[in-house]
Amino acid sequence: MSPERAWLADERSSVARDRILTVAEELFFRDGVAEVTMRQIADAAGCSRATLYRYFPGRTDLDLAYIDRTTGEIARIIGEKTAGIADPSDRLVAAVRTAIAGVQDNPALMAWFSPDSAAATGALAMSSDMINAVTGRFVALLGGPGDASDVAWIVRVVVSFLIVPASEDIDHLVRRYVVPVIVTGDERAP
Repeated sequence: MSPERAWLADERSSVARDRILTVAEELFFRDGVAEVTMRQIADAAGCSRATLYRYFPGRTDLDLAYIDRTTGEIARIIGEKTAGIADPSDRLVAAVRTAIAGVQDNPALMAWFSPDSAAATGALAMSSDMINAVTGRFVALLGGPGDASDVAWIVRVVVSFLIVPASEDIDHLVRRYVVPVIVTGDERAP
């Protein structure tokens, strides 16, 4: 295959993946994440199940690809909202607040945090390379220790706020229970 044909094939592949993920997102919102099947996604995308499975060998692969795509979008927004914040504590609070708002403002994403889907969503969030990479880069920018447990802690905090929304002020809770551990490295936070 010529380099030009290979490039076109890669572009078509990317378009097909995006189309499948967009259709899946619509179905997740309409029917609920746990209710959507690979057959429904293939039918709605107008492709065969064989084509769907060529791009996503299983449902977990599709789910992780969707999570990774939306994580990239939310990470961009977090970057924009926190770029001008010099204080690491304030930057972390703004990032967590923005991540939560980014999910809450998207009904298709909120479908992942329904009672039927929350447990699977938490497990997927913890295993998403994209979520861990984005969170890891952000933690490193804060100047804290930035180890894997810091990244996991931030992901767990965001997921928990989405599964069980806080009646208290999120900024206050993040300053009290997350900032001391992530920014200062004080593992004895109150």
